[in-house]
Amino acid sequence: MSLSRKETIACPKCKKNFEVTIWNTVNTDLAEDVAGLIVTGKFFVETCPHCGYHLTLNYPLLYQDLKHKAMVWIIPRGEGREKKIAEIRGGLAVPEYTTRMVAGIDQLREKVSSLESGRDDRVLELLKWSLVQNLQKQMPNFRLREVLYLRLEGKEAFHFYSTEGGYLCGELVEEQYQFIQNKFAGQLEKFDGLSYPEVDYLWASALWANA
Repeated sequence: MSLSRKETIACPKCKKNFEVTIWNTVNTDLAEDVAGLIVTGKFFVETCPHCGYHLTLNYPLLYQDLKHKAMVWIIPRGEGREKKIAEIRGGLAVPEYTTRMVAGIDQLREKVSSLESGRDDRVLELLKWSLVQNLQKQMPNFRLREVLYLRLEGKEAFHFYSTEGGYLCGELVEEQYQFIQNKFAGQLEKFDGLSYPEVDYLWASALWANA
């Protein structure tokens, strides 16, 4: 099921209070186009009714996708995060489901994108790591801040953002994806069945170090 609550927050711009919806759990079968709204980032955007300021909320949330048999927890970084993660991982197991833990909205956008495109998010993270190494060699002055895999309007691409506001975009190349999938096939089998692992850039770096 999808569960939500109302909370009152103060607008960062005009400082006036207004009410927002905070989701504890969201289920793709019960919330219309929730996957699309999450991938675009619109799901977490609230607009102040007093001044029109748009702000993005980041809070704990369980994303449930029954169609793709997947569950993703957002647990933002901060005090008490490790304890919360331990509680979730020690809870009831969900057989035959893919489970993931992420730290924020952008990481959830990536996981939902991979589910919607039928991709293995582990392969995508490994491919992302490889693309970043190539980018840093070819464009050393591009100071990378973040790279995201997103499926927008049916197109799969990696989006590179620099610390100075620069932006690059490259579509996913199927041959590269298949190469990574084959290269790490044996190692990825060891991760099957883990409860809510954090499959991110650091995770990919560790696998590449042992490749």
